[in-house]
Amino acid sequence: MPLREPTPRHAQPATVESPTIREVTPHRATNPKVTGCEPVYCRPDQKLCGMFRLQRIRLSQMADPEFKYLRHWLIDGTEPPEGTLFLANRATKYYWVNRNCFVLEGEVIWRINPKNDLKQLLVPSDLRDELLHLNHDVPMSGHQGIERTYRRMKTKYYWHGMTRHIDEYVSACPQCSQWKKPSRQARWEMSQFHAGLPMERVHLDFLGPLPKTSRRERVCSGGG
Repeated sequence: MPLREPTPRHAQPATVESPTIREVTPHRATNPKVTGCEPVYCRPDQKLCGMFRLQRIRLSQMADPEFKYLRHWLIDGTEPPEGTLFLANRATKYYWVNRNCFVLEGEVIWRINPKNDLKQLLVPSDLRDELLHLNHDVPMSGHQGIERTYRRMKTKYYWHGMTRHIDEYVSACPQCSQWKKPSRQARWEMSQFHAGLPMERVHLDFLGPLPKTSRRERVCSGGG
């Protein structure tokens, strides 16, 4: 009985469902500097800059009153009334004046550094202290000083008054105040002087200038 050659069968490619990924195009119309940015792929549970989840940052930015006018302008180009903007605080005015430095990606506001085009996350008010804690207090951060903490954070984060906020936070750190040496040294080391005879050593204290009295006299009184 003659054998028949087997009919070749072509393997069908397996279909694998990919996870749901949303593509968000950067806001290009109001910021021509970022025309070459790549589209951002983000999930709600994705952590931005390795710290906070996307959903938490998005909700915090939406609730922050300092970002209100900036966010509306990035979404649809809405400009606030002039009188309303005058009543806003300094941070809100700063974000509005420099609005061309900000972009909206994945419903999250980012800042494009005009010096080096570095993209920085705009941190809302309620997350700043927690962010400082993660970049200064935790063991991996090592309780670095003001300058090192600022250099660590400025590559990823930004908000108005960030340098002053870092300065105040690190200066008030109890661990740093207890274990680190003071940065300001005394002008002269304290020492003891001994005199064997009266008038062998004379010390003078200078005081002034003193305010004048109604009789145009300067009076210094002391108590022992």
